[in-house]
Amino acid sequence: MPSNNNLQYIKPMTWKGVLKLWKKGEASLPHWIKYFKDKGFKSWEDWREHDFIRYGCNSLDWSLYKITNPTKTILTFRGGSSKTWIERYYNGKSHPTFKEIASHPDLSSNEGVKSFIKNFPEDTTLIGIKTGKGIIVIEGMHRCAAIALANKEKKKIKTEVKIALGK
Repeated sequence: MPSNNNLQYIKPMTWKGVLKLWKKGEASLPHWIKYFKDKGFKSWEDWREHDFIRYGCNSLDWSLYKITNPTKTILTFRGGSSKTWIERYYNGKSHPTFKEIASHPDLSSNEGVKSFIKNFPEDTTLIGIKTGKGIIVIEGMHRCAAIALANKEKKKIKTEVKIALGK
């Protein structure tokens, strides 16, 4: 169990269950289908497979947690290894916190982040990896950035957030 008082254990999970959550959350969204097809991938699985391998997802111990104070806790989570996020918002840092990412002046013009600030889901599940540096988000970057930016701008987002966490 992670040593974060803002994470409330719900249940154990398998990688297969986490993968199902991930796929359900994005595989049928038109903008992601266009994205992975434009990149030359035949399917969502082909596109995401590099993430699964990079993080060793199928060999991790997975559990589901409720984040009891998402507007504060997510600020301490760290950004994943997305090339686009690294190039645009990390300022040369390795896995910056979402508090640091929210301080980037260009983040407020990110359409995905702006969309989530305006219309955040009432209930959402992130996917992350527990590391020595902290929790690295591998799925849910826009949602985490939206929560961090809204916090910076003193805007309220009311939501229940869970995280499938591998360690």
